[in-house]
Amino acid sequence: MSEHIEFIRGLNGENCVLFIKGRLDAAGAVSFDKEIEDILYCGGRKISAEMSAVAYMSSAGLRSLIKTYKDFKKFGGSLSISNPSPSVMSVLKLSRLDAILVQSGAQSNAEMPQQSSSGWEAMSSQIPELNCEIRRFHSVPDAQPVLRGSPEKLSSLGFGASDAELFSLEDDESAVGIAAFGSGFEDCKSRFGEFMAVCGSAACLPSDDTKYPDFMTKGEKIMPQANVLYSIGFRGRPSSCIRFETASEKRSIEISKILSAALASSGAKTAGIVMLAESSGLVAASMKKAPFSNSSSDFFSESEVRQRLDFSHERIFERNVVLVCGLLSKSPEGRISDFLRPMNVASEETTPLFGHLHACVFSFQALPRREIVLEEELRKLFDEREMISLLHLLSDNREIVGAGESLLSEGAVWIWKIAEAPPGGKA
Repeated sequence: MSEHIEFIRGLNGENCVLFIKGRLDAAGAVSFDKEIEDILYCGGRKISAEMSAVAYMSSAGLRSLIKTYKDFKKFGGSLSISNPSPSVMSVLKLSRLDAILVQSGAQSNAEMPQQSSSGWEAMSSQIPELNCEIRRFHSVPDAQPVLRGSPEKLSSLGFGASDAELFSLEDDESAVGIAAFGSGFEDCKSRFGEFMAVCGSAACLPSDDTKYPDFMTKGEKIMPQANVLYSIGFRGRPSSCIRFETASEKRSIEISKILSAALASSGAKTAGIVMLAESSGLVAASMKKAPFSNSSSDFFSESEVRQRLDFSHERIFERNVVLVCGLLSKSPEGRISDFLRPMNVASEETTPLFGHLHACVFSFQALPRREIVLEEELRKLFDEREMISLLHLLSDNREIVGAGESLLSEGAVWIWKIAEAPPGGKA
């Protein structure tokens, strides 16, 4: 923090009064931006900046205020100035921004009514620390599961050229698995890694030395393609959407609780999900070596796992936006069971949950509190934000040394109710 600027924060849910004292110049603006970022991460969305003790504000400080005002407006938040000092008011009037930024006094940010969307209703998740509301889309047929390849070949490192299938993504298809972008098997052989496809966009994390996630989005006449070793996904339209946030001061909740609530709300045994959420820490793994045999034929032997996988031994990416996609089931059967793994620890209080989930990690931005249109938010993510990684989410419940499971704070999850597949049949 700059030595000549101070902040005192009063945060109540999404409402925040920020008392600023000192000089909001170039150095102070850097500290202000960091303070705003931290408020966002803590859940603040409507900020009243109390600026009676700001002795001086330069154009750099004004620029930070304007940027914050515009950014907050995009996701349904707000920034206003209360009690500006004479120095601050002079700058605002000269720039003709006083009518926009200065709080009128008749109604404070904390008193502003929240935007509401028709069709949303409160939802009981049976989880005290989780607040949810749900919107159901009526007359939507069940989605179809789409299974490609043989995931069981991973344990024996039995993949070969004949297993690589060129996958052309459709608008209504989502999937996760192991794949690579390229012109064929030989071109992709050293780069097969985590893969995700959602609503016309696809991403891969190469397992070679580059380690930079790559992505493709649909154009006017172009759909993304990838060479897939195996994948699990679904086609159709979502049957519902849940908006959620944590009720606790910690602003974090285990992902399995959110997923269990989503699956229960669908009334189905198996469901596909796509989630946009703010991360409080992820437990995950990614490939650092393509899954093909060399001297060993056991992927899950201790020596082989160490060579081929990067594990998060503690939670990572604590302040990021994540795009999560995958399939969930409370009792998987047939071919689907080959793709799913336990996502929680079953007990008398919890229902067993199985899943296969990948997460694209992006630089942090506050998610809208208003209606979220999935396709629009995806386009903004891939076009405007930095994609940092692509991971396979895990539940690490080893005693003492286990990292636990991923934590989220708030977001939205779209749910596809999956049609029952015939036992043993190829979906």
